[in-house]
Amino acid sequence: MELGKGLKLFFGEMEENSEDVEDINNYFEKAKKEKNPLISFAYYFQVILKSEDEKLKSKAYNNLAIILYQEEYEKKAIEYLKKAIECDNENINAKENLEEIDSNR
Repeated sequence: MELGKGLKLFFGEMEENSEDVEDINNYFEKAKKEKNPLISFAYYFQVILKSEDEKLKSKAYNNLAIILYQEEYEKKAIEYLKKAIECDNENINAKENLEEIDSNR
């Protein structure tokens, strides 16, 4: 089981009744017990949903974008980097990451 399948389910790119759903649910449980990028993804997503601190939200969006880009979700990564910059226009890391992705296209 790979992170990509979990993200495909998360973004609605996989049928919820597919055979992979049970594997994905098992993977989420296993990921809770191990250091895993999927847990980081879920953590940063929760930070974004709960936080009113725009700088913190910006950092969380940036970190989400990094995870997504590493898992070859380039469009979503770009979307989150733009949101990071919207939340904090001074977030140099998000700006540099966006520039790097754009230069690799």
